[in-house]
Amino acid sequence: MFDRLGDPRSATKADVLAILEGVDAGTRKSYLSLIRRVFADLIYLDEIDVDPSAKVRAGKGKTYEPRPVTEDDLQAILRLGGRIRAWAVMGAYAGLRRCEVVQVERDHLLADERGPTLLVPNGKGGTSLTIPAHPLVVEVLQSAGPGRLWPISVDTFTEAWAYHLRRAGLGHCTFHRLRHRFATQVYRSTGDLLVTSKVCRHRSIETTQIYAKVADRRPYEAVLAI
Repeated sequence: MFDRLGDPRSATKADVLAILEGVDAGTRKSYLSLIRRVFADLIYLDEIDVDPSAKVRAGKGKTYEPRPVTEDDLQAILRLGGRIRAWAVMGAYAGLRRCEVVQVERDHLLADERGPTLLVPNGKGGTSLTIPAHPLVVEVLQSAGPGRLWPISVDTFTEAWAYHLRRAGLGHCTFHRLRHRFATQVYRSTGDLLVTSKVCRHRSIETTQIYAKVADRRPYEAVLAI
C-alpha cells in the first residue's frame, strides 16, 4: 500500500484517494487508519504540516458482496482429486484461509467430548482457535503423515490453485469463495450470527453480517409461502 503511496511527506489527498479507490468499505477503513497514523507521526516529527488524509472519508467505498462457490462448482472441484480436493475440503468445510491451509498439520486434528475438532493455528490476526471438524476434514487429516500437510508458501499455494482450476475450466472459483460458501452454509443451518462468527473466526460481527445477508433466504421463503 505504501509503495503505491510513494513518499508520504509529499503525498496529496489525490494520492490517498488513489490508494483507496475500488476497495471494499472495510478495507478502506483499515487502510485509512494506517495512513493516518503515518501522517500523524510525520506531523509530530515536523516533517509535514498538514495531514492530506484528514478530509478523506472512510465510509465510502465499494460494497463488499460475498460470492459463495456454487454446489455444482464445488463438486466439480472435489472431483479433481489430489491436493486440490484436500484444499477444497479445508476451504469449503472448515472455512480456512490460504494462510491457514499451508500451516495445517496432522496433529491439529483434536478431539473433545463433543467430537473431532480442528485447531486453526496462527490464523488472521495471529489467533489460534478450534472449530468442529467436518467428517471430510477428518478424512483428509487422518490420511496424512506427521508434520505440515502442505509445507509451501501462500504464493505457491495460490499459483497452484489458479493453475489447476484454469485447466479444469473453473478459473472463476477463487479459493476464498470456498470460505464464502462455508460462512453462508453455517448461517443458513443455524440462523445464529454469533455461532457463525465464532467458527469463521471473524474479529467483528459486522463481517459476519455481510455473509448472513447473502445466506438469509427467509424473506424469499416467506413471500413464496403466502
